[in-house]
Amino acid sequence: MLFPGGDGDYYAKGRFVFEKILEFNRQNKIYPLWGTCLGYEYLIAYTTDLGKSSWGIYDYHNVSLPIFFTKNPKETKMFKGLGNDALQF
Repeated sequence: MLFPGGDGDYYAKGRFVFEKILEFNRQNKIYPLWGTCLGYEYLIAYTTDLGKSSWGIYDYHNVSLPIFFTKNPKETKMFKGLGNDALQF
């Protein structure tokens, strides 16, 4: 499920979907959820309302960290169709 960014007003409906996805995941029916921009902010608000500490304290600023894949990206659903040029780094 994607919670998009942009100018949207789906907070209440998004909460309903978020809670359903939590139910699925608690039953080991894994259902991924991604929030971009405003969608991410909504996810933070939903988890905070559940009593979870979502923000934390981070001492990193202007730091670029490498990504280490735990599996060959060419073998994943997300990256396998991109071709070799997209996997250059």
